[in-house]
Amino acid sequence: MSKPKRTGKPDDYVRGPWLPVAAPAAGRVRVGGGEDVSDLRLHALQAEVGEWVRHNFGDAPMLDQAAVVAEEAGELLHHVLKQKQGIRKEEDHVAGMRDAVADVVIACLAFGAIAGIDVEDAVRETWLEVSQRDWTQEDSCLEQPS
Repeated sequence: MSKPKRTGKPDDYVRGPWLPVAAPAAGRVRVGGGEDVSDLRLHALQAEVGEWVRHNFGDAPMLDQAAVVAEEAGELLHHVLKQKQGIRKEEDHVAGMRDAVADVVIACLAFGAIAGIDVEDAVRETWLEVSQRDWTQEDSCLEQPS
């Protein structure tokens, strides 16, 4: 079975995992206060998000932050589903998906800060494992007995 051809049109966002990822804009990236975040890594971002969470919410319980992760993932699902159904056309679903993906990442960074999980290290370690899977091969998701 071949992967469907992606055209970059909004409908491609509801068809599957083979989405083109846009190249970053040329030049340095600046946010809010104008600080340069071109070389920002998850370690630094997680520390910043953790500070923000502590400042705004004190010692937030892990369960509360896990609920925030689920809520943000629900917003992503909302935009994907409504675009697929062709309803709520007054909403910009592509922009909503982009925003929701960022919100999920930020919520996960906050969860990691609260739970003491180094998200960058966890992502790198997990990616090494996941990247070895070949879902085009039968039984590739089954662990082999030792």
